[in-house]
Amino acid sequence: MRACVCVHGRARACACVRVVLLCPAKYNTTMIEIKTAEQYIELTSRPALHVVACGAHWCVPCAKFAPTFARLARKYRRVSFYTLDIDELSDFADIDMVTAVPAFIFVRNSFPLGVIIGGDARAIEELIKKNQ
Repeated sequence: MRACVCVHGRARACACVRVVLLCPAKYNTTMIEIKTAEQYIELTSRPALHVVACGAHWCVPCAKFAPTFARLARKYRRVSFYTLDIDELSDFADIDMVTAVPAFIFVRNSFPLGVIIGGDARAIEELIKKNQ
């Protein structure tokens, strides 16, 4: 694990997407970390396209992909981007679609449009463009 310091000066051990995305000011984005199933349902029930990055605190590939996910959030401002720790919401039904992390769930009006397993920026962008 490497030590990270967010823009607010809080040092942490870093090995997850959550650590990077807890400080959205670092990447100038407005991503929200989803903490409860109710919050997930409320946020993804809106008519916009939502991309939910599913990761875990122990997932090194999730941490490596976090800057790319933040770049996509800056590029596609009309799409809502969220993060979610699968270990914290393991009993939530939509998480059953996630067979490995990192995974990205695409949702509109509470309806899952697709899932991408792995940090493939090109595939994520294609699905965003297709459903935007």
